[in-house]
Amino acid sequence: MQLSINGHLQNLEVKTIEELLINLNKKPEFLAVAVNKKFVAKNIYPEYQLSEGDHVEIVTPHPGG
Repeated sequence: MQLSINGHLQNLEVKTIEELLINLNKKPEFLAVAVNKKFVAKNIYPEYQLSEGDHVEIVTPHPGG
C-alpha cells in the first residue's frame, strides 16, 4: 500500500501502525504517530488499520532545550 510517511511516499506491505513501526525499525515508546493529522493513542497501534493513501507523521522528541 502507498503511504505518505513524514511527507515521503512509500510502498509498504503493512496493515497497522504497529506493523509500520516494526517495518521502519522504530520503537513506539519513543515517539508519537498521527494519521491524517489526528494523533493515535499508543495502546491502539496494534489494531489501528492503515488505508491506501494515508498521511502518517512519526514524531520523535529531541532532547535539549
